Amino acid sequence: MEFNTTTRVIAVKAIAATRPAKTAGALCAATVVAALLALSSRPAQAQSPISASYEASLGTSPQAQGWTIIDNVGSPAPTVSGGFLNQGPTTNSESQYWQSTINSNPAFDFNQGFVLTARLNVVSSSYVETGGIRRSGYYYIFSDTLGRYYQFGIASDRVFFDNTSSAPTGGPAYTLVNTTGFHDYRVVVDSSGARAFFDGASIALTSAALGPTGVYTPNVVQFGDVSILAASQTQTQFVRYTAGATTTAPEPASAALTASFTAFLSLDLIKRRRRLIP
Repeated sequence: MEFNTTTRVIAVKAIAATRPAKTAGALCAATVVAALLALSSRPAQAQSPISASYEASLGTSPQAQGWTIIDNVGSPAPTVSGGFLNQGPTTNSESQYWQSTINSNPAFDFNQGFVLTARLNVVSSSYVETGGIRRSGYYYIFSDTLGRYYQFGIASDRVFFDNTSSAPTGGPAYTLVNTTGFHDYRVVVDSSGARAFFDGASIALTSAALGPTGVYTPNVVQFGDVSILAASQTQTQFVRYTAGATTTAPEPASAALTASFTAFLSLDLIKRRRRLIP
């Protein structure tokens, strides 16, 4: 429960009103605690996260929610129905995906933390290795201000990361997993690299270190069939990209004084109960 300054002072005065005069010493202590709480009652500092999201439950297309579609034609037009974005089956020779540019002020920096969460039904998604590169039929892609990026590829039978523009077959190892059907995906990025999780963050899929700078267009997030070598058919319920962190934790001084106030009230109640014992 949050207490503002007025609430804290009223709470102390309310206790004082129920106390006999002989407890003046305890009342003084309570008054001091209330004064300290008043002096320390500054709002918690919070940093707004940088974010981009798509929610199919709104019944509108990604374009209507601020995304740009990149469609090289050749694949069926995506539709939205029943709370899902229906895409595909796309073709092996064309890409069809959505992109959003993230505001770079404050800087979109992987070192400051980044989280992707999504719920996706993979009806089918192919995997291809050719000419020393690998591709899947579906991707989540994100790049920070420095042009470092990750592409998280999803095929019907595996997932993998790539952190260089060439996406070589010798990149971070793929993990075999059956992705068909609805599943929850979560990707966490920080200064140590990226980690991906599957269904409730209980199973780690694969990991990759932060890649080099300047390899991708800065400050963008993408989802869909990005490759012209693979194809997919999917249903998206939601996809959410969040960079940075939000905290509502109290400042240390305020937290310490709040603890002292709580301890005082507890001791006061114990003493009162003892006086009532015959």
